[in-house]
Amino acid sequence: MKKILKFLLMFVVIIGIKSPIFAEEKPLVVYFSYYENSELPQGVDVSASASIQVWNDKNTGNTGFLANMIAEKVDGHLQPILVANKYPADYREATHRGRTEQMRKIRPRLVNEIENFSHYDTIYLGFPIWWRTMPMAVFVFFDSYNFSGKTIVPFMTNGGLGHLDIVATIKSLEPEAKVFDGINISGREVTTAEETVTQMIKEVMGK
Repeated sequence: MKKILKFLLMFVVIIGIKSPIFAEEKPLVVYFSYYENSELPQGVDVSASASIQVWNDKNTGNTGFLANMIAEKVDGHLQPILVANKYPADYREATHRGRTEQMRKIRPRLVNEIENFSHYDTIYLGFPIWWRTMPMAVFVFFDSYNFSGKTIVPFMTNGGLGHLDIVATIKSLEPEAKVFDGINISGREVTTAEETVTQMIKEVMGK
């Protein structure tokens, strides 16, 4: 009888280990990008804008480029943050609208949701720096989900500015989350940032 019980216990343990319930959830790589949220035609010539890059033969923005790179390296789930009212195709006009949203505390409506957000332990969060802070859509994203106990890894793109106090802002918004310093990459350097991205991931994974 004891042998039978021992066998059954071993069987349950083996099945449990193989079950998805016990599998480590993949990281979430979520990002806000001007390209995915603008009125730019999706087939626009890359040379038409310094903020457009190509990943696997598909156009994306600077932030999207980094997001795809990170998702590939960590085998993560990739998810853009999308707004209902797209930004103008002209980048300057888009960032000026972003500035107006910041000054007037206008909260753009997001049109996509992340299913089973509670299942993710680590969130790599990407966005461009607009007027020395995050786009308002990212603030809305933070307000839309519970980040308590989660690990947040910001990856930012910029037109020449450093970290500023953005990481501190994230920590103040999500005091119960672990927030890494992440990385802040110039738009001119995203295509050569693989080593920096790899180092960030190693830091997050404790390697």
